[in-house]
Amino acid sequence: MAWTLADLVSQADLGLVLRSGNEATPVRWAHACDLPDPAPAVDRGWLLLTTGLALSAEDCPAYVQRLVRAGVVALGFGIGPVHPAIPDELAAAAHRYGLPLLEIPERTRFSDVLRVLTQDRVRAEEQGRLRVVLEQQRQLIDAAEARPSRRAVVSLLSRHLGAWAMVLTPDGRFLVGAPETAARHAELVGMELRAGPAGPRAFDVAGKRVTLMPFGATERTCAWLAVGRAEPLTTLESDLVDTALTLLRLDSARAIELLDAERRERRIVLDLLLAGRELLAERATDTLGLPFPDGDLRVALLQEDGDGLALLDLLENDRSLQVVSALVAPEPRGRAAVVVPDVQGILDVLHGVLSQVAGGHGVVSEPIAITGVPHAWRRLGMLIDAGSSTRLAVASDVAAEGVLAHLDSADARGWADALLSPLDQSGRIDLIGTLRTYLAHNCNGESAAAALGIHRRTLGYRLDRAEEALARSLTDPALRAELWIALRLRDLG
Repeated sequence: MAWTLADLVSQADLGLVLRSGNEATPVRWAHACDLPDPAPAVDRGWLLLTTGLALSAEDCPAYVQRLVRAGVVALGFGIGPVHPAIPDELAAAAHRYGLPLLEIPERTRFSDVLRVLTQDRVRAEEQGRLRVVLEQQRQLIDAAEARPSRRAVVSLLSRHLGAWAMVLTPDGRFLVGAPETAARHAELVGMELRAGPAGPRAFDVAGKRVTLMPFGATERTCAWLAVGRAEPLTTLESDLVDTALTLLRLDSARAIELLDAERRERRIVLDLLLAGRELLAERATDTLGLPFPDGDLRVALLQEDGDGLALLDLLENDRSLQVVSALVAPEPRGRAAVVVPDVQGILDVLHGVLSQVAGGHGVVSEPIAITGVPHAWRRLGMLIDAGSSTRLAVASDVAAEGVLAHLDSADARGWADALLSPLDQSGRIDLIGTLRTYLAHNCNGESAAAALGIHRRTLGYRLDRAEEALARSLTDPALRAELWIALRLRDLG
């Protein structure tokens, strides 16, 4: 049968309401799409279905004009979590340009409208495949309710299409993909994303035809979906991809809201720690289900050149920081705060995160008890802008460099050379390197020996040789401080 808008409205189970336009308008087919410009994805005589996810009030007139020019005969607008009602601006534009407007209730899926139209759309031999696609769409919608929903949707889409699929950031960084081998193509796809135009496009990678499509209504929610396989996608499979894109858009918007709420909660916990309310902070994390570090701690204040969101995102998603229950909280001026247990390798983890952002640098405290967090934090705030020769500096090092900056460089380096010269004459044993590592590990023999790759007794022997050369004992804190300053002066050059 040839369907009209009146026929669709008469389907009681759909619950459609014709808000404006001629009910005798014939409809050849329907297509669901939330892109700002869906014209390339539709044909003449089609009904377009949308939730208005990417549609703002000022865009409505131009949006309707594009649909009319593309030959769209009616617009079906799904009300629900995005828009509780049809926007007045859209209704006015539809009336002005003569585009019939259908209201689709929240309980009605777009796939239900498509199902009704398919009764006269496909041949008998295609109906089986259509039922499969509709079932796949239903499964995608169900997958969107899982956690993490983005990974679930991408995995299911990959399986249904017999293709690899991945989600990337706007700058081409791989986020999730399926199957596991999808990550092998991430670098090439990312290069194409960065080099190409801003809109959807297709290209070839490793013998696969790749379709690259953006999703996300705002800059913060923007991301890309890439699908690759040897055979081009059919019309029905493209509809399946469109369904996945819509679900990914909704998931991104929802994820941003949840993330902002969690960041505010983590900031509250940090403020409690900085106010010396440790017990209250721990109770708050129990109630909110947030991580809370214990044992000896380090506090870090980190910074990037941008607004801090890239740095914050990397810290929040770093697996090593998650494992040790680090507390990550936002700070103004492109900064982030981290309270983390003092475990082996944690400084390398923070250094690695900073190396991934433009202008990444920071200061981290020495190991402290939880009661020392307020004092350490005040000190970091004073030292973060003091400057350092390293990307991530320990607070004591920044302070030492600040003192050195006020010394006469020639005299200071002469003093440093005089102090270190007996160690330079030690022969084949690298006493300078041994002492540098020993002091950098806070004179912890076990961790210093591990870092040097030698036995602890060997480390002890080398330290004895260093004391003989210096004719002073390393148990003297003044000597250790002098040696560290001298080594720093030599590093600076």
